[in-house]
Amino acid sequence: MRTRGSMRKRAVHRPQMTTGRVSSPMVVRRARMDIKGEAHPAFRNNASGEWEGRLVNYDPQGNALELPHHLVPDAYREWDMVPTSWQTQCSMRVVQDRVEWVNRKLIPTVGCEADAVAFEEDGCKDNAGPVPVHCLENGSFCIAPTDMSTSSKWEVYHCLVNLPKEERLRIVQKFCNQPDGSIVLQDLEVVLERFEEEYNGKPLLNGCGGPCVTEFGDKPAPKEDWFENVWVPVRDCSTQFGNGTEDVGVLESGRELGSVEGLKDRPGRLLLPSSMWVSACGNLTSSFDVDVGWFADEELRLVSSLSFSGGKITSGFLGRQRKGH
Repeated sequence: MRTRGSMRKRAVHRPQMTTGRVSSPMVVRRARMDIKGEAHPAFRNNASGEWEGRLVNYDPQGNALELPHHLVPDAYREWDMVPTSWQTQCSMRVVQDRVEWVNRKLIPTVGCEADAVAFEEDGCKDNAGPVPVHCLENGSFCIAPTDMSTSSKWEVYHCLVNLPKEERLRIVQKFCNQPDGSIVLQDLEVVLERFEEEYNGKPLLNGCGGPCVTEFGDKPAPKEDWFENVWVPVRDCSTQFGNGTEDVGVLESGRELGSVEGLKDRPGRLLLPSSMWVSACGNLTSSFDVDVGWFADEELRLVSSLSFSGGKITSGFLGRQRKGH
């Protein structure tokens, strides 16, 4: 199935990250979710929409990966430019008991083409086994397998909302279980995006005139001392879950939440541009912890974290934390 959208032309003297042909088919990824209580309508509204942004893939050491050489015009190399981010467009909606989204990555071009063609793959990619979604009313959520030992390759999908219907961060941690019980981070995908409009399936691409997020690779990473002290969850903007997989996915925002450590000495942490971080530590046989975060400033941060024991989810946190004094 093809969709075509017209785009405005403009004269460009230097290479620009503008829309061209989509690099690969759009894959509809559907995940079942467990949403309970009054949060469902608000979550559905704030998670759904058309989002435009930038996507960067990082290696396990936190180095941004260059775009495939054969997809980058020669003009970029002539200007000594090394693109590391894709311009992206995401159509997301909440339908009944699942989140559906379509991701589109746009190839960099020199100037702007008259129109762009996107290819959509028929069908969907369903995650194997139960896939709980931990969510908040502002549109934040987390998807992960309840038992990571059932597959050699698995991923944790985080979505952190800074301002509802304005700005959000999506991070995908892709892991591989090793025969010796260790767990290796194979790939890290980071998407910083802004709300464009209400969900419509995106039959047309905005092109050059779209409100796309600017490059974020050159913005600074968080400082080590930002992780000191304790951090207190912000009431009504956070949820804790755990005590067995039966409770996973139950929204508990608004109840008393305990403070957490500042994660100062967290092993395996990678500091990323735009005040982001990710970490993963542990192994398959005992315990394994993952967390991602985004500092709004030195006093406030957005966090998504999960803890596994024996391969199964035991607890987690999703929401905002304010630095304690």
